[in-house]
Amino acid sequence: MATRTTLQLLRLRSQIVVQEHEAGRRFRQVKSILAEEYICVEARAGSSCQVLSVADALWRFAWKPRSNLPDARKRQLLGRAIAELQEPTPEFERVARLRAMAVQDEHQRVGLGARIRRLRYRVVPALPVDIVGVFVFLPAFRF
Repeated sequence: MATRTTLQLLRLRSQIVVQEHEAGRRFRQVKSILAEEYICVEARAGSSCQVLSVADALWRFAWKPRSNLPDARKRQLLGRAIAELQEPTPEFERVARLRAMAVQDEHQRVGLGARIRRLRYRVVPALPVDIVGVFVFLPAFRF
């Protein structure tokens, strides 16, 4: 790792609304389910955020530190990372909307595969996204 890297663990919540087809081409809501998933987003200094696969996130969390920083420096780095997250995060909201659309597509596809044509699904992300954890990784300097 050549630059400071910040990982954010996000909780995405979505409302899955199940609707059933009635006579006259109308749909009525039959069920509403709250679903949540956790994703890891990586931000490197000077670049935009990237959603990590589970394997990539686990690989990063397996990194071993070469040394420890003084507590004051740790607080400073974490404080800066958290302060940056206090501003509105349209990128996180974009990720949540994309995941909600993917979940909706998956539910529709499974329903069609099971030949359940009278149901349709609508998935709405619950915003704002919850930031559950912030992790700051620094490059190791060799002397």
